[in-house]
Amino acid sequence: MMQDETAYLHTLASVYNHLMQNLIAQKRYDEALATARETEAVNRRLETATKSSQISA
Repeated sequence: MMQDETAYLHTLASVYNHLMQNLIAQKRYDEALATARETEAVNRRLETATKSSQISA
């Protein structure tokens, strides 16, 4: 896997995590739940790309 893709996935995972935290802070729980699903999908892609497990809450 290309190093650039791994860096992209890491950044994307971080952005999704921040987005989810902000949605929860704004009490937009339905959107936060949908974002959590997307976050898990991105985290799985990152785990596959880096061949390592990511800590998730």
